[in-house]
Amino acid sequence: MSTNRNILTSPVGSIHFMAAEKPVKSTNDKMVYTIRIAFDSKKDAAFLKQIAEINDAKVVTEKTYRGKSEATKAILSGGKSLVSANSNFKPMVFDSEGNEIENAPMFFADSKGTAQMMVQPFVGGKGGTINLVGIKIHDITTTEGTGETTDRESRLAQLRAAAKAETE
Repeated sequence: MSTNRNILTSPVGSIHFMAAEKPVKSTNDKMVYTIRIAFDSKKDAAFLKQIAEINDAKVVTEKTYRGKSEATKAILSGGKSLVSANSNFKPMVFDSEGNEIENAPMFFADSKGTAQMMVQPFVGGKGGTINLVGIKIHDITTTEGTGETTDRESRLAQLRAAAKAETE
């Protein structure tokens, strides 16, 4: 697959996690904007195959997941695959009608969306990275918590709700 700086737009998937307004700390302690989307492993197989050709570690399945989150395990066991894209720069976020959202909440549980991703293959053999360019929110069903809970507590509650909805 020729992926030299191609831009891919994902199919519509369930947003598992999104930090498009404020960056979060990545695994290597860098601050990044990020999105993680759950896709139907069978229906979206062609897209997932494209991502795996770039960097197979970018597609997380029930077999490849090494984390401990029961909510994530429940989503993956329901026939879903997770794909993440990051950016050092703030991505543009749009609503379903194409209007830019100025102050996007950090997380949408159970929302539907797409992400535009720029593919950057590594020089040489197989591998590469996927950078987040833009996000389009198609359907918002739950937004970030507004009570006395912390962001972490709010995200955990939303993850539990998302996992429960996926398994019912």
